[in-house]
Parts: sequence; structure tokens; C-alpha cells
Amino acid sequence: MILVSDANAETLQDFSERCRAIVSQTIVRWQGDALQVFASVGATFLRDVDAASEAISRADELMYRSKHFGENCAQIESHGGRDSLESAGN
Repeated sequence: MILVSDANAETLQDFSERCRAIVSQTIVRWQGDALQVFASVGATFLRDVDAASEAISRADELMYRSKHFGENCAQIESHGGRDSLESAGN
């Protein structure tokens, strides 16, 4: 989990995409094999009325939505709404 302060939807989407891209460039060596790493990202905004668990739950739901669309992508909740913006990866 990464916490980002003072972000709007565009900033959050850009940051999520940069994190996803960095992770996808990572190669892990394991028992002689080269494994490529992928990230599924779910990002949301912390609302004034949220308990921490509510924001974490929304981000988790968006992360699983990213996994549903395929590895290496991000789902970012639009500010204040239930709609999400998809940021496709490779």
C-alpha cells in the first residue's frame, strides 16, 4: 500500500501508472530462471467520512478489478465517485 497526499485524479492515475511501469520492468532471478514481475493496482481517495478500513476496502476492490482485466494494469477511482478509470499496462 502506498499513501499519496494532495492528489487529484490525474495525479493519482499518473503516479499509479509510474509505479506499475517500474514494477513491470523488474526481473527476479529464481533458481536459474528470469521471472518478470507484474503489478495490479487499485487506487482510491481518502474521504473525510472514511474510516481507514473503508478506503483500504475500496482500494482492494479496485485492485481485484485490475486483476480481472489482466495483469499489469491499474484501476483508479474517480474523485468522490464509484466510477473507476482504467490505466492499461503492457
